[in-house]
Amino acid sequence: MRSIKWLMVGVLILGVIVGLRGFSFSQQTVTVTSWQFEEPGYSQFWNEFTAAFEKEHPAIKVERVEIAPGRYWDQIVVLITVGPPPDVMHATAIKIKQFMAMKALDPLDKWMDLTEVKKTFYEAQRIFPVEDGETYGLITGARTLQLIYNKKLFKEAGIANPPSFPPELVAYTLKLTDSEKGQYGIGLKTDVTHYEDSYDCILNFPAGYGANFAKDGVPTATDPSTILGVKLYKLLCKLGVTPITTEKITREMLFKGKIAMYIDGPWIFTECEIKNPETYPYLDAAHTPFANKAAIGGANHFLMIPKQAKNKSGAGKFIQFWTRLEWQRRHSELTGLVVGNPDAVSDKLLKKSPWFKTYVEGMNYAVSPVPEGFEKQASKFLRAVAEYVVGQAVSKDRPVEEVMGVLQSELLKLR
Repeated sequence: MRSIKWLMVGVLILGVIVGLRGFSFSQQTVTVTSWQFEEPGYSQFWNEFTAAFEKEHPAIKVERVEIAPGRYWDQIVVLITVGPPPDVMHATAIKIKQFMAMKALDPLDKWMDLTEVKKTFYEAQRIFPVEDGETYGLITGARTLQLIYNKKLFKEAGIANPPSFPPELVAYTLKLTDSEKGQYGIGLKTDVTHYEDSYDCILNFPAGYGANFAKDGVPTATDPSTILGVKLYKLLCKLGVTPITTEKITREMLFKGKIAMYIDGPWIFTECEIKNPETYPYLDAAHTPFANKAAIGGANHFLMIPKQAKNKSGAGKFIQFWTRLEWQRRHSELTGLVVGNPDAVSDKLLKKSPWFKTYVEGMNYAVSPVPEGFEKQASKFLRAVAEYVVGQAVSKDRPVEEVMGVLQSELLKLR
């Protein structure tokens, strides 16, 4: 009787095995949330990248959220402060320094292998996002702001080459401005709403004279060279050679051939090629018109893991996947950014986009936009500079020395 019982058990087990034949056991799927800002070129890259990542990691589902750049920078401050933060966050150099100062990030070293990254990436990767030997961000984009100019408008005005020093810059903007055509010599950023971009634009001018708004934790708004740079920015605004409007409108005017010069990053070319392909062939890039060729930027875009992220292991795999040379090259091709690994600049890219060489060379003259010693208060610092320079010195036409004196006092309060 006992033997019959065990025979029946054996038959049942065999039946279960046969029934399960062809059935595949899979790991439980986990979700990695990722936040990025949305711009032409970026979306296409992340679509391709996410699909490839999920194919190689079938147990991980990526929930990607893209936000317009104008809202993104303030949104991530809220997310990192009050939550819930995503598992992977994309942010600029200013923001990563702010988040590091807030102790709001988890070291990448805990969740991914950075051995090859430290060997092959720009030196900035080993310095900028590192504190106490731990790395808090991976460079996805290094950038500089260079002088973009319209060769067609230059030729029509009888100008052979872009300006190489400030007096030439002023003279050329006057010659290239034509009110009857609605054409401006240069497009400066004067929109305080987007204070980070306006700050970058303003900083170009003090940087060109070797100055900044902060050094070693001390505000330098009243430094003579800082004042000289702000005066040049104000002069261009008051001469009527730049539209005083929102950044979006200024950029659209550039794309429509109504602005002859514009200081910005390589993504401008990518966006113009998509939105206004008829203007794109006339755009070229040159170093900024200063003796030191100072260019705001350096290591600029990063991927990071918030300390309160829910799936840090999956986030680490996501970021590790991005370090592959194939994806860095693809990112550079689609966005026009200089990526973390110098080897990612392909001959194919340089042949298609010869202007890109200026941005690669510009890394040698990069000036960080992060206010030294004010990383934790970076947002307030940048906003204050933009509001005083644009809102007071330009809009209310107050003397630059007077405005910089008040700004100096306001910045000291942030310490």
